[in-house]
Amino acid sequence: MKINLLTILLILTMLLTGCWDNKDINDLIIVSSMALDKGEHDNLKVTLLCIRPTSQRSFESEKISQNNDVIIFSSEGGDIMDACNRISRKLSRKLFFSQMENVLMGEYLARENAAEYLDFFPRHPEPPLKTHMFLTKGNASKIFDTDSSLERNIAQEIDKLKSLNLKAEVQLKDFFIALTEDGIDPIIPLLEVTKSDKETTPSTASVASITGAGLFNKSKLVDFIDYDTYRGVLYIQNKIKLGSGSVTFPKESGGGKVTAKVLDSITKITPIIENDELSVKIFIKTKAHLSENTTKLDLTKPSVIDEIDTLFENRIKNLAESAIDKAKNTNCSDVFGFGSIVRGEYPKQWEDQYKKDWKTLLPSLKVSVVCDVDITEIGFDAKSLPLKEEDILR
Repeated sequence: MKINLLTILLILTMLLTGCWDNKDINDLIIVSSMALDKGEHDNLKVTLLCIRPTSQRSFESEKISQNNDVIIFSSEGGDIMDACNRISRKLSRKLFFSQMENVLMGEYLARENAAEYLDFFPRHPEPPLKTHMFLTKGNASKIFDTDSSLERNIAQEIDKLKSLNLKAEVQLKDFFIALTEDGIDPIIPLLEVTKSDKETTPSTASVASITGAGLFNKSKLVDFIDYDTYRGVLYIQNKIKLGSGSVTFPKESGGGKVTAKVLDSITKITPIIENDELSVKIFIKTKAHLSENTTKLDLTKPSVIDEIDTLFENRIKNLAESAIDKAKNTNCSDVFGFGSIVRGEYPKQWEDQYKKDWKTLLPSLKVSVVCDVDITEIGFDAKSLPLKEEDILR
């Protein structure tokens, strides 16, 4: 019996051939980023930024190493798969999407119906749903034509950019959830390329940066918001973890500015139904430390720190209220997920009263913002460095 069992095991071992879908890296070309734009005759234009195979790269000259790091392919089709198939016909390698990091969507396409062109991502087995999304003004493919001044290529620059400062990270899965879930609309960071204004610069530097965001009413882009307004959105969404801001003291208090850096920020959104009237209360608790002081105030005095706290509380409240006005009131866009939060807190009332007419009710929804800022550190010196002791306001 033992001999027969051993024989069976040996036969089974000989039949094992490894992973059935194993792919040789030498047969693949890695897609790093994808740009989606409106094409001609109602077609979709797909532009792929691919990593050039190592064996084909040239490092002999630093001036051309960046261009040799990536290859750009573009084609039009009825959908993403159709356009990618047209690209594949021209290549000796198979397109590989599992390492894709960014999807850029052009403004003209997003204003039509973004959802119509994105069915490829949740169905194809390779593109990860953690891939990050960005919007661009005009065509998205133009971003790929930029020679990065900071990284080896523009894909690397975008990849590092998305985790800095704002923590403005929107992944494909976030976008799909906002598209399909009741009581929330998508928002996508706006990516733009800025150039140096110095005319004496021999070669104009190009830098990719997040300059704001695009507001959606479900699957259609309805408006853009600027950088500060986007910060207001992120405060409400509980996504501010880094960043800094400045407040100005009135002249009667000595004038000057104080700049603080955010250490931590937590937001709590509470829906309230009283007398059959719905309202939303937002509470933002922020800890920060002072990073610069040009006032004449004595920062060792608790009353001065309290005044600074109040100024920053007003600043954050203004950012949040500006974001609410732009999204909720002007564009009827619930990028904050107020409806989703109401649904979670009052499921019966949501189904019976609010769900059907949420977009009609949204602009008139009463939203109050309360901020609490706590300056926990003031640095090693309590006064502005240029000041003499006698100049400090006590």
